[in-house]
Amino acid sequence: MTTGAIRACLCLCLCAFGLALSAQDGAVADKPPAEVAALAERHQRSRTLRGSFSWLVRPILGPVDPARRARSGDFAFAVPASYNIVVRDGADGPVDRWCSDGKARWEVSRLSPGDPADVRGPLAVDGGDADYRRVIACLRLDLDQLVRDHIPTWRGQERVLELRPREKDAGARGPQVAAIAIQLGPEGDPQRVDIDHTDGNRWAVEVTRLERDVALPPELFSPPLAQPR
Repeated sequence: MTTGAIRACLCLCLCAFGLALSAQDGAVADKPPAEVAALAERHQRSRTLRGSFSWLVRPILGPVDPARRARSGDFAFAVPASYNIVVRDGADGPVDRWCSDGKARWEVSRLSPGDPADVRGPLAVDGGDADYRRVIACLRLDLDQLVRDHIPTWRGQERVLELRPREKDAGARGPQVAAIAIQLGPEGDPQRVDIDHTDGNRWAVEVTRLERDVALPPELFSPPLAQPR
């Protein structure tokens, strides 16, 4: 065997070894693996989604400030594009709400539950609510939307779907998404969503309740402030 042939064989062996290591660490591809795709297909058959969560903005690295506490919230979604997210800061603290009926969107805030609502909208459905739609997409396991802009990595042993942006938006203002990790439970439902941003902060969303195909009133997706039940 010639020297060139030996080198070629060594290169092929090293490539195969590298691919084996990658397969052990996680399956990386433009499309999610069959197991995740099957779970997502089951989720997409649901016409509505409703649940509760805790939401904490914390550093990606380093300890969490003890004074910073998680906010509680509720969310709802109805096919094709209606959503409602309510976030509360304690029983008597501020209440923020983002909602859309698919044709327009609103942003609602209250300093306390008994105060009059400050309503912004109707606003155009123009991407200004991309952060909140992304959270809903993660909770729905909407792979069509998520994989469009992110490269998926399935860490099977941990049951974590990791997503990294396909490209950076050079013209974007403010922090961008650096990575997303969706922790799936034994039945395939999202239990936790971590969204890391380029400013070093993480949105840590812990799902505490999740219901599918429940009846949701249309007024839930537009003002006045309607609370999911």
